[in-house]
Amino acid sequence: MRRKMRELCAQWKKLGHRLGFGIGISFGYATVGIFGSAGRYDYTASGTSINTAARLCDMAANDEIMISPRTRAAVEGDMEAESRGEIEVKGIREPVEVFAVVAE
Repeated sequence: MRRKMRELCAQWKKLGHRLGFGIGISFGYATVGIFGSAGRYDYTASGTSINTAARLCDMAANDEIMISPRTRAAVEGDMEAESRGEIEVKGIREPVEVFAVVAE
């Protein structure tokens, strides 16, 4: 995904547009389904892993992929990641260590 986005960003830059992207990935359980009431409802996902992924996405710089500890454990050996320290995540008591993917 990062490789393809670099290509797309280069193409758009030639047209005078600056694009960027950052990704946050968190591995874990989530609840998915239709939430709301008869007047307003939506299909969505919720849970700690969803919340953590959103926070990681918010902190990711351009061209950066941020992952949670469980994600790092799941991809260990396939990707190289380095620690970026701990962050406070709303709704989680303990700080969460975050990692940046640096190589495949």
